[in-house]
Amino acid sequence: MFLRKIIPQDKVFFELFRELAGSVREAGEVLTRCADDDCLIAGMAEELKRIEHHADDVTHALLERMESTFVTPFDREDIHMLADRLDEVIDMTEEAVRLAALYGIERLSRPTAEMARVLGRACAQVADAVAALPPRRSGRRRPRATRSSAQLWPISSRIPRIRWKSSSGRTSFHSSRTRSTPPKTLPARSRALP
Repeated sequence: MFLRKIIPQDKVFFELFRELAGSVREAGEVLTRCADDDCLIAGMAEELKRIEHHADDVTHALLERMESTFVTPFDREDIHMLADRLDEVIDMTEEAVRLAALYGIERLSRPTAEMARVLGRACAQVADAVAALPPRRSGRRRPRATRSSAQLWPISSRIPRIRWKSSSGRTSFHSSRTRSTPPKTLPARSRALP
């Protein structure tokens, strides 16, 4: 406790995490808008591309700050992992919508739209949990962060049921092309395993 008072804590980390979490929230909102019937998927892909580039810049600034700071608010490995995972959420959201636009998907099927809405709510909960990151003086996490992370379980537990419903349907997508579903093989995601 005494050392925390004399060793400076860099508050910029929390500001950068909040900014990155804001990008996660924005990406979730765009994904939720993709579930609307009157949504233009190609336009949403462009908006997500802008969000993804901004998130990459914030992640880069966060990791540079970590490398140049002697005392970090929590473990360097945890900072790196959290920044990487938040950026990955945005990257995967952008990639899913970009691929939907690439395959000419005009609107999402009901189960796919429901999953997009669930994932949008999960993004909002993740953003709330990250925004509540700075610990109290006692070193424990704020109750708001705990509540936000606890609310993720009921949201994420709906995804397997949605997957099952969508796999029992005839088609998953509505496309302007003659083919109603995307090809069986999609491009592999190129990223290093943790």
